[in-house]
Amino acid sequence: LKHRPSQLTTSTTPLAAMRVSLATLAAGSTVDFSVVLTRHGIRTPYPPQGVGNLTAEAIREFTDQPFPPCYPPGPETSGIWGTSVTAGLTPHGAKNIRNMGVYMRQTNFSDIKCHQVTLYSDVDSQRDNDTATNWTMGAFPECPELHTEAVIKGNAMLFNQGQETSLCNVTDEEVLLPYVGGRDGGFEALRRGYQVDIDTVDSAVQCCPQSKCPDSTPCNMSSLPITYKGEFYGLTDGAFQQGSYWGGFMMLEAVNGHETFGNGKFSLEQVVDLYSLQVAAIEQASNAFTSPCYGSQLVVHMLASLWQRATGKPVPGLEHSVDQKVIVLAAHDINLALVRMILDLSWQVKGWLPNALAPGFMLIFELTNTHHGSMVSAYLQAASPQQLRQAADLNEANPPGRTPVVIPGCSGRRHPGVACNLEDLRELVAARVRPGCIANEDLRRFITEGDSVLV
Repeated sequence: LKHRPSQLTTSTTPLAAMRVSLATLAAGSTVDFSVVLTRHGIRTPYPPQGVGNLTAEAIREFTDQPFPPCYPPGPETSGIWGTSVTAGLTPHGAKNIRNMGVYMRQTNFSDIKCHQVTLYSDVDSQRDNDTATNWTMGAFPECPELHTEAVIKGNAMLFNQGQETSLCNVTDEEVLLPYVGGRDGGFEALRRGYQVDIDTVDSAVQCCPQSKCPDSTPCNMSSLPITYKGEFYGLTDGAFQQGSYWGGFMMLEAVNGHETFGNGKFSLEQVVDLYSLQVAAIEQASNAFTSPCYGSQLVVHMLASLWQRATGKPVPGLEHSVDQKVIVLAAHDINLALVRMILDLSWQVKGWLPNALAPGFMLIFELTNTHHGSMVSAYLQAASPQQLRQAADLNEANPPGRTPVVIPGCSGRRHPGVACNLEDLRELVAARVRPGCIANEDLRRFITEGDSVLV
């Protein structure tokens, strides 16, 4: 895919009345601009309690099986994971991210110059910063200025996962409880709905000490009491939460290249299947109700980036210039889930279950100039579990998975195919987001007032 510059004439009327003629663009089908939203690479797990370091003591609170901690440093901790940093990008994860960068340099960005790339990340998250810089090391090895954190832009509100509630707070139990089946019978609907997978996970974990189950004997993962907690990363605590945690833990062991993973009980494919518990937990919290509250700024930022490039006019609120051709946003699985929910996206890529959110997953939006005007195509790109486990070189003979992503309500609206007219995408986003939840005032005005805000 090659990039080329473009210009388009824009209206100065508010969004509601705006019908910009995009057909004035020069004919062609080359990719002019790419927005890459990526989950960070493979990291070490959080502890099962959710806070503190991943120590042997934290693990023993739930199991006496030999699952490896990462802290403190030592041959049986950081020697296994490659780092002693809890929730930190592992060296194996960094190599996989670089491998993806190398592949995208060869297939997508061979003609992109150093000054045409902008990096964003959740700058308070070291693993996101490390993901952004490792990707550029692979994609743009000749650009040392892109290999340092100093050039990374971003803030907590752009990458809000639900921890920032100053503008929009949606912790109403009455609204969120239906996503986990309600409280009846001690969350019986949630427990029974996932019991088979929870029991399968527990066959390796062999949870839990009797003290964790005051009303059940014997104590196992399925019998853990479920309580409502309403956090942005998970709505409940107890049986389902521990099932999703350990499903994610074993997936991270496997793709980090550990000789033994899942306590030696499962194949790589089985671990990938059990990781679906963690995806389900994320989607319970990042649902159709909460997503516009927490993900609106990120979605509008990506749209504004596409619009700025297509119009050739700066959009206030963006930190990159019109001449940029690649924007990379290094983020979290929850950020991908929020965007997926707002735009009603679905994906399926080789090696993973539907709508997975695994390390290094990339949701890519490409702006293309065609005789139909400015069109946006979305793709999900990801290395397979086996490629991640081996830290395999990615190339034409061994490519990552890449699948088109339909944007319902936009793809195929004017023309056959999955590509989406940029004008239609703007209307769709304006209808789906909540402007009052966008902290950046300029981006809020962009989505509510149309081209009148352009300079």
